[in-house]
Amino acid sequence: MKSSCMTTFSAAPGLLTLALFAYLGCASEATAASCLDFSATPFRIKIYNNSPNYNIFPVVTTPTNGPDEWLQGGFQVPTADIATRTYGHDYTYRFYIKPDVGIAQGGSVTLSLPLCTQLVGTPGDGSAKDEWIDWWNGGRILIYANPATNNKQPPAALSTDLAADNKNGAITLFTDGPACTAGCGDLHRPVYKSKDAPLPNDPYQLTEYTLADVIKGNNNWNLNIANVDYDISYVDEAYLPVAMGPLGNPDVGWIGSISGINKFRGIVGTSGLMQFLSAQPGWPQYLDPITQQQYLRIPGTYNAFAQYNPMMTTVITPPGQAIHNLKSQWTNCTTTSDNSTLCQDIRTVQGLFLANYNNYLSLVGQGLCTPPTTPPVNPTLHDMLAHVYGWVPWNAYCSGGAAANDLALQPDFNSVHSTYIALQYLPPLGTFNPYVNLVHGSSYLDMPGSYAFSIDDRVGNIHVPGTGFVLTVAGTNGLRNTVQYDLSKIVNLSLGDPGPVMRPAWQQFDRCGVPSMNIPPPPAGLSLRITSANYPCMVVLTDAQNRSYQFTLASPPYPSAPSPTPISACTEPDATMTWCSAATAQTQPDPNTPGNVINTVILGPPVP
Repeated sequence: MKSSCMTTFSAAPGLLTLALFAYLGCASEATAASCLDFSATPFRIKIYNNSPNYNIFPVVTTPTNGPDEWLQGGFQVPTADIATRTYGHDYTYRFYIKPDVGIAQGGSVTLSLPLCTQLVGTPGDGSAKDEWIDWWNGGRILIYANPATNNKQPPAALSTDLAADNKNGAITLFTDGPACTAGCGDLHRPVYKSKDAPLPNDPYQLTEYTLADVIKGNNNWNLNIANVDYDISYVDEAYLPVAMGPLGNPDVGWIGSISGINKFRGIVGTSGLMQFLSAQPGWPQYLDPITQQQYLRIPGTYNAFAQYNPMMTTVITPPGQAIHNLKSQWTNCTTTSDNSTLCQDIRTVQGLFLANYNNYLSLVGQGLCTPPTTPPVNPTLHDMLAHVYGWVPWNAYCSGGAAANDLALQPDFNSVHSTYIALQYLPPLGTFNPYVNLVHGSSYLDMPGSYAFSIDDRVGNIHVPGTGFVLTVAGTNGLRNTVQYDLSKIVNLSLGDPGPVMRPAWQQFDRCGVPSMNIPPPPAGLSLRITSANYPCMVVLTDAQNRSYQFTLASPPYPSAPSPTPISACTEPDATMTWCSAATAQTQPDPNTPGNVINTVILGPPVP
């Protein structure tokens, strides 16, 4: 079957102007497409350690999943065959980076990740599982460090995990796996497979990534390799200060934390994990899987409910007063006439989850969900709060997983979704969820660009053009842009179109110390972006006659109506200064995302 060529793409304003678009086109009729075609253009990952007190020990691991859409795109599977050529996995695959000595202060490693690695000599058409490893879809990098203070040795739990994997033996690869092109001492690390992920109480900080995007065409699927997607999953646990940023895209700053490890833990200073535990007595801590002693690694609110099992108390410490307070707050709001904003919003959220639970009971009655015991008529308080704080449906033992009882099936989902996010940020921060205050609050870890709850995507998930990403621990060394990413500080530049008025074309864009970029032709070149910058920021535009238009831009937010005030020190080729006098900036609410704003600088076309 002939593959269809996809020649147009959509992107947020200005993203295509970064000149990072790379796309592998359609396979010819004579040559079958393969994921190995994309592996010829690997993504890069760079990992830096800036801590003088701890070595770090990264582990790269893949998820298990059902259909693997990235492999389906890599093989350009015909849309008609998507349901059968799934390229699924029952195993997770992982490799360890310097597990014996770790990455010391000032050290770094560079990884090159292909899309796929072949696991069998003669793979089939994707209908059989585990014939390929997918290194791009839903990958995780676990950053281990010793839980003891100022200890550079590998954690005992990591050494135990590695010993178990070595006992089972590394797997045979029929094509190249990821390469360590710098810093490891060897080009290829052994790859292990397992049906089990590392223990949830292992001493690591979870980071996540997905590389490239799937294009679901009418005739076949494909991949667009222009973009990277990454986050630091503090929603699961808070353990180490990690920052992430893109490679090949210097306009975008970092998310996460650049704090030192001891400051992050609260061993020094007054705003770390120890201080949060003092303010929230009884908040659980993780238990070291080897010693069974609690250590400074704190579960997110969902995990504080979901990972405690009174019959197997080996993961986290028993929930104490802080968790009991959340239960009392919920009970008060759902059983009294308290009309506070907090309680009104809690009752709104409760309605969505009760409807979801009742639908689950209906699915059980129809035999579509088959739990080993009959669920109670109403969920227990602990079960209810686990699902609420995790924003997860009841779908245990259901065919079809989450899709069988998706929260989005409820007719009021969109409105409750917005209410739930507002509830998480209800002032004073931490009222509904103290863990949000730990992650985002200025009194604690102060990480606005990190997940604090499961649908904190607006601030926690980054999806931008790039050729890979960089990950740093305990500092900025290694980051390509040392400005913290802040969604509210993104500025869109709207350039006047030179075409209709017969003016010279726009040619070059310099801003805020970021390397120059060529401006593509309209319409893409009329929408530029400043993502992460130190303000005031100097902006220089050049037209095709090599004439410059320069101004200094103040930090957003700007006035609600177009105003020249944020623009100063403007110069232009025309002595009349009409271009400068017409330049304005404004900040308006984002009509599509409540709570977001849009900052815009409006500029005219080049002068005659």
